[in-house]
Amino acid sequence: MSPPISTEEKGSIVFNAQKVNHSYWDIYLDSRPVYSPAFYDLIYDYHAKVSNNCWTLAEDIGTGPGNAAAVFSKRFDKVHASDPGDTHVEVAKQRLARDGIGNVSVYKANGEDISRAGITTPGTVDLLAVAEAIPLMDAPKALTSFGEILAPGGTLAIWFYGRPIFVDPVAQHCGTTKAARCQRLFDEICIRAYSRIRPMKGTHWEQTTTRLFSWLDDLELPTETWTKVQRRKWNADRPLSFYDEAACDHAVVTKFQERDDEERFDVVDRAFWSKTWNIEGIKKFIGVLLPQFTEQFAKEISADQYYEELEKTMGGPGGVMQVTWPVVLILATRK
Repeated sequence: MSPPISTEEKGSIVFNAQKVNHSYWDIYLDSRPVYSPAFYDLIYDYHAKVSNNCWTLAEDIGTGPGNAAAVFSKRFDKVHASDPGDTHVEVAKQRLARDGIGNVSVYKANGEDISRAGITTPGTVDLLAVAEAIPLMDAPKALTSFGEILAPGGTLAIWFYGRPIFVDPVAQHCGTTKAARCQRLFDEICIRAYSRIRPMKGTHWEQTTTRLFSWLDDLELPTETWTKVQRRKWNADRPLSFYDEAACDHAVVTKFQERDDEERFDVVDRAFWSKTWNIEGIKKFIGVLLPQFTEQFAKEISADQYYEELEKTMGGPGGVMQVTWPVVLILATRK
């Protein structure tokens, strides 16, 4: 009998692909939202007008397949991209090389230890980005490490998108019976999938849950290190977490940190990063929700019965729904 899997190992297994599989990442990127040019422009405009307006070195933390690093490579002379997973590092290297991108260096490192990884010289990074990764980190340690490699006046950009929001393509809002039923069925699949991560209580998952249910408002940006803080949210009337409290084995708590000098922007935009999904699009998204989401896993959570109900609700074969996303972006400048 194999020894039991520790919580730390389980977290690695859940979120790190175990082998190089480019078809997985093709589906992943196709089914996930595309960070729009306008979204990157928000970051670039902040960097140019509020921060140091230097474009020598960007650092992409938790790079995954390297999609954000590829975008940054067009604006910065050099990009360092890191990920804690060996397979993710190899995937990013191969995909960037395939696309002829030569100014990105990919290496293995945890976000919390990025200043001690021996790759980036302290105080030299102009823009440090953390896309879809901060909920899994020890935030105080990570923010300290980020501050050590950022140049004075450098930009910190942290963002996260959460559970898709179903929008009726005819009514163009999510309050219809059709949209609400699709959302309920989809949410139930997510609850069943994430409940398999248990135990959560007393582990880093409890911190992750707090962070997501708090819309990242639990992140404290100390005034001695960070200035000109902005928190931008889209569709914050909906949950940011991919799972509801029903998936958890602990009481969910939320935390709120706010500085007197920070700016906040909240927008409800049901067309933000909009995609159109048929039932196959939904299956693709769920299929890459976790790297270890196998066919057997899908059977164990009875996903097919929910897919059948979803397809009926969407109008049968050929039926489609639009989806939008809850998104939060935190921008700050290193003092």
